[in-house]
Amino acid sequence: MSATAATSRRKPADPPEHRRAVGAMVRAARLDRGLSLGAVGDRVGTSPVMIHHVESGRSRMPRARIAAAAEVLGLAPEAFDRPSLAAQDALEAAMLIGFRHLPESERLALLQMVTLEGRP
Repeated sequence: MSATAATSRRKPADPPEHRRAVGAMVRAARLDRGLSLGAVGDRVGTSPVMIHHVESGRSRMPRARIAAAAEVLGLAPEAFDRPSLAAQDALEAAMLIGFRHLPESERLALLQMVTLEGRP
C-alpha cells in the first residue's frame, strides 16, 4: 500500500472546537470523580501528559484508549467522536455530569420543565 493510500484512509483531524469540547468534558468528568491526571492515565493506559493534552484540546484521545477512558470517566464512548454529545465548556460539562447523577424522576421532571419553557 502506498503512503498516499494509507493517508487517505485516516480519519480527518477533529476541528479545534471539537477537541476543546471533548477536553472540557474529560476534565469535568475527571474532577467530578476526584481523579488526578496520573490516576486517569494509569487506568486508561496512557500518560498523564496525554490526558492533559486531551483536556486542553491539543490532542484527541487515542482510538485504542477511548473505551477505557469512557469507563473510567463515566462517559459515553460516542461522546469522544460526536461534538453534539460533548459539552461546549467546563461549566456545561459539569452541569451534564450533575444531571446524570440525578434520580431518574428528577431528570424527567427537569427535562419536562425545559421543553415546556421552550414552547410558545
